[in-house]
Amino acid sequence: MPSSPTDVGPEARSAGAPAQSKNAFLALLALLCAAGIIHASTLSFVTDDAFISFRYAKNLVNGMGLVFNPGERVEGFTNFLWTLIIAAGMKFGWEPVAFSTRLGIAFGAATIGLACWLSFRRSRGRVAGGLFLPLAAALLVLHHDFAAFATGGLETMFVTFLLTAAYALLADAPTPRHLLFAGMLMVCAMMARPDAVVFLAAMAAFLAFTGERPLRELSAFLAPTVLLFAPYWAWRAAYFGFFFPNAFYAKSIVLPYYGQGWTYIALFFSSYYVFLALPFLAAVVLALRRRTPGPAASATFRESLRTGSAGRGTGLALLLVLVQTAFIFRIGGDFMFARFFIPVVPLLCVIAEEIVDGIPSHRLRVTVAAALCLATVFRWDPFTSEARRVYIADEQRWYTQEHLEQSRRDGATLHHYFQGLPVKVAFWAGQVKLIYYADPFIAREASAGLTDTAIAHQPIETRGRPGHEKQATSEYLLERGTNFLFGPFSAPPAGGDVLDMIVFDSIAAKIVTYENPVMEKLAAFPGVHFVPVPRYLDGYIRTIDSVPPDRLARDYAFFRSFYFLHNQDEEREHPFIARLRRF
Repeated sequence: MPSSPTDVGPEARSAGAPAQSKNAFLALLALLCAAGIIHASTLSFVTDDAFISFRYAKNLVNGMGLVFNPGERVEGFTNFLWTLIIAAGMKFGWEPVAFSTRLGIAFGAATIGLACWLSFRRSRGRVAGGLFLPLAAALLVLHHDFAAFATGGLETMFVTFLLTAAYALLADAPTPRHLLFAGMLMVCAMMARPDAVVFLAAMAAFLAFTGERPLRELSAFLAPTVLLFAPYWAWRAAYFGFFFPNAFYAKSIVLPYYGQGWTYIALFFSSYYVFLALPFLAAVVLALRRRTPGPAASATFRESLRTGSAGRGTGLALLLVLVQTAFIFRIGGDFMFARFFIPVVPLLCVIAEEIVDGIPSHRLRVTVAAALCLATVFRWDPFTSEARRVYIADEQRWYTQEHLEQSRRDGATLHHYFQGLPVKVAFWAGQVKLIYYADPFIAREASAGLTDTAIAHQPIETRGRPGHEKQATSEYLLERGTNFLFGPFSAPPAGGDVLDMIVFDSIAAKIVTYENPVMEKLAAFPGVHFVPVPRYLDGYIRTIDSVPPDRLARDYAFFRSFYFLHNQDEEREHPFIARLRRF
């Protein structure tokens, strides 16, 4: 008599367990990725620095080359591969803000998926009845700044995904194919962010220490760097003229800035105190396991790192976190809160999961995991009262959607006025969005030198906000024939004769050099307001004999650099020279 459909033997139940486990994994994977996408979408923003890459991408698509200004080869970006990806999107007609945001969110979801898969991979090695608990992925979903920097327009989440994927390949005892693929991922990471080389170096050191055949494993891992990254680096050095990107010099990376680095580290770990709790939790778990009956551990430290056990994954993750923290400590961190830690946040979450997995009791394991999730949600927010502290800003609060829309409107206004004019402008870093949409012929970042080699190579006089410690001098802006300087300027009072100010509708700028051909065309627009210098000089000359000599000398020095050096106007300059010769 045949058995009933419900009469399932032990073998059948055992065979069905993996399928059920896989279904649970896929369900949790979909749920966590969807939650991550929703969380990132609610925090979506775009930082000003992204618009530097956007202008490079736009000029590349328009046939000008990989330049910020036509004819000027300055590597004002540090995300070559990301800029090429943005350019490809623009070539297909995709608007860069929306494209970069969606792409970043997709890489964020992919990183969460990787963390979930790592949890599933570990759970398959447990005995029957083991708990599949994707804690690392859950912590990533709940992490505020991980979600925020899935947007932002920069390469942050792209690099985070590449690093996490390379880590996943090396966390188990890797095959030569895994090593080669991990090396290729790291090449992409370094082409998207050159300082990812610190991770490559850490991974190489780890392989040298743990490998059964270190030379063979290192050769497979580093082959893509030698064959792909080295030629790329040589090409970019030849194309742009310097061995390092311009930001390396602008931000004085070679100089240590330990005090600011410590501030950056302390602020991050004070906010995400959940990570500070991990060493103490690890000590408690170790004590609990020693009390739990089981086979005595006999493997040496190196053997535990060499095998595909949890110890190897934890050791590699910890090494990468420590190396990045040391790097941040030395260079002074960043002016964007948490951004430099984002690439290692998934690794911190993996370490947290590994520690929790070591808890012998299932019930206690779930309780501790829930506590870590709550601590991640209820973090300390250092920016509740203001969006900037000790040179560090919460970019997601600072650059709001309203700020972006205002920049779009103001940029469109300036673009209307600048169209067809060979206008040269300088701008403070906070005006990059405005300049991108205005699209002047020449634009020079003047508060950090990110797009200008002369400013970037200036010596640092005093340490201040990281990446914003070198500024263009007035003499340099004059030398480069700059017409206008855009910054956080207010419009002059109505009726006031401010010779070096111009207002485009409601957008105020400083006039650096007054060129008649440019100013005459702008004067034709009713919405553009400034003091016509030729008319002002005519009035000044009528009363020149009553001007005291010392004041006349100062005024002439100003008019000469501001106006006479840039216009053929001997008729108006002669009275100044003649009057000064009398003294």
